[in-house]
Amino acid sequence: MKKIIFIIAVLNCFIFLSAQSFEIKQITSGDFDARNPIISGFSFWYMPLVYFELHSADSSNIVMIGYEPYTDVFSGITALTTGNAMKINPYEDFNHGIAYQTNENGNWDIAFRPFENGNWGETKFLTNTPEDEINLSHFYEWEAYGPLVNLILFQRLDTIFVLEYNESVISEYPVLVNSSQYYYTDFIGIYCDNFFNYPRKGIHVIAVENDMLGNKSLVYKYKPFNGQWEEKSFIKENCECKNPSLQFLAFTPHLIFEDSTSDGFRPFSVYDWDYVKDIQPIPDLLSGNISDFKVDRPDLITLNPSPDRELEYVPHSYFVKDEDDLKIRLNKWGTGAVVGDTLIGIKANSSRITLGALGLTSDEVFYTIWEDSADGNIHLFGRRQLYPVGSVFDETGIDGFILEQNFPNPFNSSTTIAYNLEYDTFVSLIVYDCLGENIKTLVNEFQEAGTHRVVFESDNLPSGLYFLRIIAGPWKDTKKMVYLK
Repeated sequence: MKKIIFIIAVLNCFIFLSAQSFEIKQITSGDFDARNPIISGFSFWYMPLVYFELHSADSSNIVMIGYEPYTDVFSGITALTTGNAMKINPYEDFNHGIAYQTNENGNWDIAFRPFENGNWGETKFLTNTPEDEINLSHFYEWEAYGPLVNLILFQRLDTIFVLEYNESVISEYPVLVNSSQYYYTDFIGIYCDNFFNYPRKGIHVIAVENDMLGNKSLVYKYKPFNGQWEEKSFIKENCECKNPSLQFLAFTPHLIFEDSTSDGFRPFSVYDWDYVKDIQPIPDLLSGNISDFKVDRPDLITLNPSPDRELEYVPHSYFVKDEDDLKIRLNKWGTGAVVGDTLIGIKANSSRITLGALGLTSDEVFYTIWEDSADGNIHLFGRRQLYPVGSVFDETGIDGFILEQNFPNPFNSSTTIAYNLEYDTFVSLIVYDCLGENIKTLVNEFQEAGTHRVVFESDNLPSGLYFLRIIAGPWKDTKKMVYLK
């Protein structure tokens, strides 16, 4: 899911919380089980939210809980579904709606509650047939501007379908079929509309193919936006592959999956699964069986670590299992300082992890959230990490992209902004105020590689702190600007 950066409204933009807490926090409590947490991909421009399944007795419902980044407080459970049936496997779509599986009609269907004009709309059924629709799996989004439709994957009988939906149209497309020779598990979708030619623009479905002898392969199928599905292709044959996902690694999206090695199960990454299939192990992880590796990119950090140390500077977490001993590993950086390389024992062996951004204070707030046992139930626990907003004056950019600090800064009536592009690409350069309002779009066009300069005129703005945000192909950066009359 694309994260569009908006600065959260605060009472005083110059506040810095010097006393930060990085302790483990129990997020939920009560006589229920909290399962399957998901951090909203829209936490910057709507509000910080975490979705999860609330299980009580023989029923479950999809709920959400809010978060206040300045006080580091989770509060206010709000039910998105009600009733005594089972509602499981929530998925936040490209437009902030929630799709989920439910058996409220007597068999498993897929329902959907849209988020429309700032409000939650009425629940709709995307499928409602006599057969069970199960194994709802989401689509990841690697795109430039955002798709006009929503997409999910699900299974009905022996067929895996892509389901496309918007306000008025629901369409199903069969993509993989189980047979006496093969069956498919761990399937995900990727909507790919990026600036590059790899992977190709279109719909990619990735799955684990299992044969009747127990052999596995990681496969994919591809369909251009206005074309037909191509024949199945292989990413990796004869493996123990499982748990594929699309995540930001090395500041760009990678396909990440787990595979068996002589050292146990380890995560691997693939930048281009379409052509090169450049499969690489993820380095610098603890020994043991690694599962549920989660990583994200701080959108506002301008520090440029060397590639061999990059994981030290980005939020990431994973499970480490040695026989029946399960631990979660949380990386150690917060506001550029060491806060403890944490390895925590987990009592719930079926625990799941979510990791993502949950707003801004003076820094970008990331949280790792997981399930664990507490007082006879399963509840959500988490720890936050902070990543600095602002500039470093020895900035060298990422792969030849550079956003210089505006000069002068502070400025009075005007200031000059310089940036360098490694190659020709579409550029968006916008000034935001402290409430996240777009003050002025300075650039919104395709530009050639090289150095560019633009002058920002204050136009009688009030004195204060402003944010300069650039997006150029895969690169994003943010600088603080101070205007003084």
